[in-house]
Amino acid sequence: MSFQEGHSKHDATFDHQEILASSAEILIANLAARREVEFGAEIKRRKVHYSARLEKWRVGFDFCELSLQLTRSATRLFYKQALLIPSLRLNAKSIHVGVIQKKIIELAEEVLLLMRHGYLSGAQSRARTIYETSIIMRFLAASDDETTYRYLDHSTVKAFEDAAARLVVEPNHIESPQCASEYRQLKVEYEKLITKYGEEFKGGYGWARTALLRNLPDHKGRITFAHIEAVVGGAHFNQLFRIASHSVHMTPMTFKTEYLSQPLLKKRGLIGFSIPFHLSLTSLLASLSSLTMVLELLPSIADGELREIEDLYFEMRVHIAAFNIIYEKAIKTVLLIEKSDLPVTASGRAAEEK
Repeated sequence: MSFQEGHSKHDATFDHQEILASSAEILIANLAARREVEFGAEIKRRKVHYSARLEKWRVGFDFCELSLQLTRSATRLFYKQALLIPSLRLNAKSIHVGVIQKKIIELAEEVLLLMRHGYLSGAQSRARTIYETSIIMRFLAASDDETTYRYLDHSTVKAFEDAAARLVVEPNHIESPQCASEYRQLKVEYEKLITKYGEEFKGGYGWARTALLRNLPDHKGRITFAHIEAVVGGAHFNQLFRIASHSVHMTPMTFKTEYLSQPLLKKRGLIGFSIPFHLSLTSLLASLSSLTMVLELLPSIADGELREIEDLYFEMRVHIAAFNIIYEKAIKTVLLIEKSDLPVTASGRAAEEK
């Protein structure tokens, strides 16, 4: 029996929405109270002299920190339970999606740290990475276990392609016996994988081809990140992703975006820290949805595990509902921050000018 087969019988007769909403509000209140205890004293000790823009964004940063705390809470819950449920503990997808989840949390911490200290370019570059990581995580979560194995095997393909590219510019690189032996072994493993999966396994996203063609059967040619992004429904954030990319690649837009007035961005409200803010929160929310999707798509559940997995599934939905409440408030606050020249208070209003 799959999770969806067992769970649908309960969902058909029981409306979780009211309980979800009330549980989410309780969760947010508890997290906020805990944050006051854990971080209140530390925040008071900080002697950071904010610039006008940083002062203005302080409440926005606090929303990011609360969202990050909520994500950590959900992730700990998921993997604490996963260790106790064999169907999850032995599932390759849940294990490796969890590794990516840990990376996403680390990236979100980096983005928040950079924003709090005023490093817009650095925050945007890491926000681009967290968004890209969350898209790959969601694609893996929505695909079968075979795609996970392909993803892991593709590391050998990339390692060999990188080594081969280095040989082009450094022909003497493998002159030592050890390097030559390692290169030969890597080539053998590479050729085995190409024989196993086919020539189309080569390249940056060769691992994703089979799963992607199930969604885009008419696709021809090579696969790019944009194709994967479109499949998981992230294309509407592509504009922010592209703008953040200017902080990674030194294009003419890098100079224009970071050092000159950019009327286009200003008209669309994409000034200040809006881009890393939106990309970070979107990615954290997508990562929680991906963990929930792993539960939804479990191919088989052992007898007696359904109730435990249903309980975990419900708790994850509570965390997602709580995150959506925070996200909605955060977006309203950010819109006010960008429109106002004054700092914004936790109540969501601009501070009165003294």
